[in-house]
Amino acid sequence: MTTLKPPTEEMISPVMSHMMVKDEGSQTRLPKISIQEISRLSSATRFEDEKHESIENFEPEEVVSKVTTLFSGEDVHSVRSSDEAEMAQQCLSSVEWIFDTSTTDVGAIDLAFPENLDPKFKEVECLPLSYFTLNAKERLLLAFAENFRRQFVVSPEYAGRRPLVLAPKNECGVQKFVCTTIKPTPFLIPKIIGSWEECASFVADFIIYEPLENPLQLPPRLISPDTLLRQRRGNCYEMATLLCSMLTGAGFAAMVVSGCATIETTLNDQRRVPCPFVPEDPVLEPESPAPMNKNKYELRGPPDLRSKFMVELEEKALQKELEEEERRLQEERDKSEELAKRPPDRFFGRRMHAWVAIIENAPWCYKPRPKVYNDEGEEIIPDPTAFFIEPSTGFRHETSSPKYLRIESIWNQHNYYINRQEPTENLLADMRWDLKNTDHWEHFLPAEPFELRVGESRDQDLEPGNQATLLVEKHLDILPSWVQKLRISLKDFESRFPNEEKSIYYKKALYQRYAPYFCYDGLMKRLTIFGDLDYQKPLKRWEWYENRMDYLNLIKIDFETKQIEESFIQGRKDCLKYFSHNAEPHQPKTFYFFDHPRLDCLRMMQVMPEKYVFHYNNREDLCYYQEFQTKPKERIRCHAKSLMEITEKFNRNEKVPVNKDIAIRQFQLTHGKIFLQFQYAADAITASTREFLKPPKPDYGEEIIFDPLQTNGYNANPLENPPTQAELYFLLLDQLKREETLKKIFEKRCTEYEELLNRRKNEMLNPRLEFSVFDPLRNEGARRIRLEEYEEERIRKEIAKLQDPDFLAPYLVLYERRKPNFEESWAAYNACLSDLKSRYTNLLNELQRRYEDLTSEARALKKFMSRFQDQFDDFDYDRLIKEAKNIELNKRMVQQRLILTHEEAQRKYEKVKESLLGDERLHLRKAAAFN
Repeated sequence: MTTLKPPTEEMISPVMSHMMVKDEGSQTRLPKISIQEISRLSSATRFEDEKHESIENFEPEEVVSKVTTLFSGEDVHSVRSSDEAEMAQQCLSSVEWIFDTSTTDVGAIDLAFPENLDPKFKEVECLPLSYFTLNAKERLLLAFAENFRRQFVVSPEYAGRRPLVLAPKNECGVQKFVCTTIKPTPFLIPKIIGSWEECASFVADFIIYEPLENPLQLPPRLISPDTLLRQRRGNCYEMATLLCSMLTGAGFAAMVVSGCATIETTLNDQRRVPCPFVPEDPVLEPESPAPMNKNKYELRGPPDLRSKFMVELEEKALQKELEEEERRLQEERDKSEELAKRPPDRFFGRRMHAWVAIIENAPWCYKPRPKVYNDEGEEIIPDPTAFFIEPSTGFRHETSSPKYLRIESIWNQHNYYINRQEPTENLLADMRWDLKNTDHWEHFLPAEPFELRVGESRDQDLEPGNQATLLVEKHLDILPSWVQKLRISLKDFESRFPNEEKSIYYKKALYQRYAPYFCYDGLMKRLTIFGDLDYQKPLKRWEWYENRMDYLNLIKIDFETKQIEESFIQGRKDCLKYFSHNAEPHQPKTFYFFDHPRLDCLRMMQVMPEKYVFHYNNREDLCYYQEFQTKPKERIRCHAKSLMEITEKFNRNEKVPVNKDIAIRQFQLTHGKIFLQFQYAADAITASTREFLKPPKPDYGEEIIFDPLQTNGYNANPLENPPTQAELYFLLLDQLKREETLKKIFEKRCTEYEELLNRRKNEMLNPRLEFSVFDPLRNEGARRIRLEEYEEERIRKEIAKLQDPDFLAPYLVLYERRKPNFEESWAAYNACLSDLKSRYTNLLNELQRRYEDLTSEARALKKFMSRFQDQFDDFDYDRLIKEAKNIELNKRMVQQRLILTHEEAQRKYEKVKESLLGDERLHLRKAAAFN
């Protein structure tokens, strides 16, 4: 196993020897500023030169073969056209970085450590000092990183590997180590706290993704996450660094991954990816009554007299036709998928990309780990696993995803690791994520983080015997991030999309999202499914709404059938839940309601050209179905006169006998008949029925004449007595009353239906939005009103404190427009004093009552103790003595308050009396003197 070593003392340049510092023990430490280049790279250079000279003498076919050999496991397509020489030259130029000796300097760190004294990045001049300067520890860390990179280049184990991303230039043109660019920051936004989905979605929505200028080379820069949040435009490495900073601050063990990915991933091309946001349509069916138990006396169906042989032949022929149709459809699907495929990528496996990996069960993560037990029931520590997050989309991908082809290195705020595992046939699915294993991961700093040290724990730091070891151990660690604290305002988090809207093209789908209150109708999301790859033939569309006063939530449009479905959240006055209708006029319409808040328990309403159907739930009369049939010519006009037939259905009422419990009631208005079907009895195969012919309507004031010949019925149980004429007469009267009631209900339903359609039409033409009073971004007006009311109340209280109390104001309300005369003034005077006197009288009476109650209670307790004195133990006796003392104390307090209240009543009565006599609004003193 080859291990990359830190720079030694012999590798330090003599020029930098004067910068060596001494410890207190006069021991030499590593320099704080710089290390010179590694002294000997001649062998590696000769090796690269030999490869370069040998490849120049190859023929085009040999060049392709050599490239295929060098890129083992990569998709390099052979050249078999007439332009073989030109294609081979292009392939050779694309991999020139492998054979050129200049590749040893790819990603090199300038050990002169240049700084930018005039920092400026896209008109941003007020940058912190850490952005364009390097302190001593940063320079030492960069020196170690350069040594680490050079050993990686010359190591035979990593021959042919991509260059390492160690210290790209930041926005100020200063090289910064990638681990220090990560700034773990927690955000006080409720949706982000503890949710990697919200963090990933925010980064993907807030930042505009820019592909690398040259995906075969290292990223030209790596700006800070703080600058990226202000600029809102960056490449995959910058977005991955920002996402890693947010996830780490939220408590996840996130790491930035640098490797190779497919061209669709590097370009963020989703046009060949099925849309993951297609919703599943809820099935809303009318609830049917509970099915009856199967009866053993149920009639059997007619026997099947067909030939079994002919039936088998028909089934085989039908199965063959279905298989042929399925084969034809599969061939069409395969052909369309083949046409939709992207042409082969000659740079497959070499396009650099960065994403984020979250390591589950990581030792340094404080998130709770799932408990895993072995076969013996003992708790064990599970092996670390990982899943990927694509920063450009915010989607989660497993390690077996074909989007990612190779991992070169990973890093976080603690350390940098090189992947030593070769990709298998399953690409990255078989990778091991135990960073303690140095056979799988090469560490930049072997001792960081502390949790990855084998055989050590944090408890050892507190032992006195390890203090000397800790003082001797002075290994290098990652210094804190040079990036200033990340800030995301609530407004930026809410309106996260650039220009407050964003569109993503998926395979035959267009997904559009908008910021809240950006669209005047409250539209938040729109998903359109197309029938072609050119996005010209829409098939279906879903539109999601929020913050609407009509509580509209979702609209689904089917362009083929022209069917429109609207869904609402609970809160409407009409309790509408779902509305389905067609764009064509006079088509069936379906309404679903929240039945619990409605007084009539209406659950569903179906309106068809010649029929109105209503479904109910949990009604007191147990009716669950009503159907009103109208005349064909009256389908536009909704009125009781257009009714032809009314049908009602009921559930079983256990309080009523079966022969009197109506199951189906039907009014045939055109024939003047009333049909009743009663509930099925237990183990019965038929139900009793009754039919009436409606008698002629009597004159005003006369009763209905009942004719027994105008009714007939069937009794399912012959042992029961037939109903009497009186019972039939009252039953007929009840049905006639119910018929008139149903006609009124129908007219009411028609009115409700028309009002509902007009209301929905007005709500769609003039949508209105609302916001909560607790919305900090839009309640400025409400906040200003509340502050004004609070200030007015405060001023009123201050004025009231400075002014004397007005005892006479309640009694002069009747005389606001005129002055009271002498009698009215004396009446107000006497009323005021009478109320004051009665108030204090009631208060004194209440205190006197409480004093008497305490006195009687003390007397009763004293009598009880004297009578049963010998029967108490010490504990009970002390408790009773303490209770007696409390009663005596309360008695004295009430007595003292009674005396003080009496004195206060006398003083206040005289004061109010003097105040009323001197009040100018009554003029009582002048009137008394005049009299």
